[in-house]
Amino acid sequence: MISMKIEHIPTIFSDNNSIDPETDFHYEFIQKMPTYLSFHNHDFFEVVLVTKGKMNHLIKQEIQLLHEGMLLLIRPEDYHYYEKVDENPCNFINLAFSAEIFRSLISYLGENIDIDYFLGPHMPLTTLLTKKHTEFLRERIDKLNTYFNKVEIKAEFRAIMADILTCLLHRQFIDVKKNYPSWMNVFLTNLHKKEYFTKDISQLYKTVHKSRAHISRVFKNNIGKTPTEYLNEIRLNYAARSLIHSNNPVLDIAFESGFENLSHFYHLFKKKYGVPPNKYRKVYQQILIQ
Repeated sequence: MISMKIEHIPTIFSDNNSIDPETDFHYEFIQKMPTYLSFHNHDFFEVVLVTKGKMNHLIKQEIQLLHEGMLLLIRPEDYHYYEKVDENPCNFINLAFSAEIFRSLISYLGENIDIDYFLGPHMPLTTLLTKKHTEFLRERIDKLNTYFNKVEIKAEFRAIMADILTCLLHRQFIDVKKNYPSWMNVFLTNLHKKEYFTKDISQLYKTVHKSRAHISRVFKNNIGKTPTEYLNEIRLNYAARSLIHSNNPVLDIAFESGFENLSHFYHLFKKKYGVPPNKYRKVYQQILIQ
């Protein structure tokens, strides 16, 4: 816990050259720890994406250890600053943007998106991206430097931010509960990513620094299923939707969903849906046509 007097925290304002008034945002690739080494807040939002190394994030009364792939949304009321963990370099991207952009993006994502999902929690939303997704976002943000005018830059930045907010929203869609350990939220999030649920489950266990036995025990206590049972549920859901919304052969869909054994796929599919995959496809495609 951090002891401090909140009334002494300075505020950084967007009209103080912090945000470009023509685009409503500012982005920065940071390779050295910021010189602002004391608590502050601001009247705009920030997104931080760690691309290399690790650092301490002192926020409110807590200390977060941020490392490669971590993505978080910092709200205006979140007073914070950063500290070095060790002598190794820590690179991260800082995206600062106006409250207007934030509101317009929430509206764009749909009327069912509750803005309190982002603003309500005491601590800012955080998620862990894969190395591939982290590099993709880094390259996409870097590409902003190649655009010729600010209209193009502003449009592309909003598209990038829609992707980022969707990453953070994914935790809501998989029913992440507040009383789950933080590592389990990461584990659950990764379970729903195709680069993980289509691979051997041992790859998933490597995404959190816990023993396999501990993960399985905590997961079963909270979810009511083992990680393997939950993984197969995801694979079956993916396969069922692929049968309805594509004309790919059943064999290809089974393999693409993560099943290496076709007879095992047929057995689990019929157990869950009551009919074999081919019949399931025929019935539900007829329903869609009607």
